[in-house]
Amino acid sequence: MLALGHSLDRAGAEGATGPDSAWRAVTAWIRGDDIRHLIVLRAHHLSPAQHIRLLRLRHDTGLHLVLVWHSRDPLSPRLEMSAGTRHHITDDLAAVTRRLAPPHRDTQTRADTAELPAVPDSDAATFLTDAAAALSRTDYTRVAAVYHHAVDGADRRLTDCGRSPDLARRMLGCLPTPRSHLRTLYGTIPHGRALHWHTTVGLYRFLGDLVADSPGRNHTLTRLRGAQAAFEQHGLTLTLPPNLAYMVGPGLTTIAITDQIATRIRAHTANPAHAAALATLLFTGATYRELTFLPRCAVTGDTVIFCGARGAHHPADLGVG
Repeated sequence: MLALGHSLDRAGAEGATGPDSAWRAVTAWIRGDDIRHLIVLRAHHLSPAQHIRLLRLRHDTGLHLVLVWHSRDPLSPRLEMSAGTRHHITDDLAAVTRRLAPPHRDTQTRADTAELPAVPDSDAATFLTDAAAALSRTDYTRVAAVYHHAVDGADRRLTDCGRSPDLARRMLGCLPTPRSHLRTLYGTIPHGRALHWHTTVGLYRFLGDLVADSPGRNHTLTRLRGAQAAFEQHGLTLTLPPNLAYMVGPGLTTIAITDQIATRIRAHTANPAHAAALATLLFTGATYRELTFLPRCAVTGDTVIFCGARGAHHPADLGVG
């Protein structure tokens, strides 16, 4: 837990008080962070029970486990492995380091990550004109750059959708397994309804992608107006709520999950379930009640589908997508 950047005291306060719960938390963090390699120094000092725990962690996460034995004593019988466990014993350091993947460095950054100044509450037809009249030249240049970037992105997305002969079939192919409950659901839905469903889900995902990393409300409003302009260029009308400037939700009142935010969550939240819930609250704007209403079957891979307000005690609170 310490190597993963979590306080043991905080882990105890969050319920990871015993070995089993602590190892479950370690397993969840390793899988969630997509850690591929684990190197354990001074492994000859560990007990057989600790060796078994590490081998089980390797099995549960699929990571490449390296146990460094700072001793000339033979590994056996102190290190017991099942007959099916693939392993290799070597004293060649280069043979080990060659298997390690290079560190990942994300070089893609947005040109404008700071929040924009207050923008006019205008529709797409007059948005830029009103912004030019209300803002300084410097502020207007920033707003126009974000606006046109959204126009170009939406235009490419709409053009790609127009080239797809069967959007529903293409999206069906992305579902994870043949036994997926969503595949079963497809077998009971008429073709026309499935097409409408995918058009709706595709629009939600497009709008979600558009505002997911927005630094604030003004940035979001500018991107959405740019998307509306792109839709108009394709002969489509993207209708948005008339009171966007005062609404709550993703990109409006939520907090963008930056590397800095993720680091703070990791450092102060040892329980992976609590960390996931906090991150979900921040980037979706969903309330605690809405998240507890979400059934487990709604989560498929990296996709969450809200199943509607049927059966909810407070359906008015379920206005999330």
